[in-house]
Amino acid sequence: MGLWVYFLIGWITLWWVLAQLYFPNGYSVFNDFISAMGNPNKNPDGHLFFDIGTFIAGVLIIPFFYYLKAKLNVNKFGLTYVIAGIIGCVGFMLVGSFQEHMTGLHEFAAITAFGGFSVSAFFLLIDLIRKKRWSTVISIYWIYILLLIIMLIVPCIEGIYKYPYKPGEIFSSLQEWIFMANIVFWLINLYIFI
Repeated sequence: MGLWVYFLIGWITLWWVLAQLYFPNGYSVFNDFISAMGNPNKNPDGHLFFDIGTFIAGVLIIPFFYYLKAKLNVNKFGLTYVIAGIIGCVGFMLVGSFQEHMTGLHEFAAITAFGGFSVSAFFLLIDLIRKKRWSTVISIYWIYILLLIIMLIVPCIEGIYKYPYKPGEIFSSLQEWIFMANIVFWLINLYIFI
């Protein structure tokens, strides 16, 4: 499973960097949401890199949750975080399928992806605390909690320099990227410390 995790990171990085390279006038995490890379109206030449890479990454992450289930000897409660993680993977696949300009479907897909992984992280945390695996909790969740705090502080910092939100936006693009990094680091730490 070790090489698999690094392959996944390389896979998504390659496809997303290719999408960013074709982004007209350059892509910026400060101004562009993640899904803008897959929007054919905003990225006509590079959107397929994002769409294909994201969809396949969602498929490729699913076996990790089966690995997690076997590694942790999951009980009925533990199935909650395994199933939620797989739901997050399906959401990731849907983000690659329903592009940003498909407003309702894309928002559902993004909420499913971020929500599935977040619910998985929460219930895994509860399970690890119940099992009194304190060193594992600290090893996996220190960066997760740190990035969540940073994500909450970003609007205060951004508000000093500009108004980052447009009507209807819940997060700024930078917050979305921090949230994505949070999920990636959580998955990496899960592999390393479980």
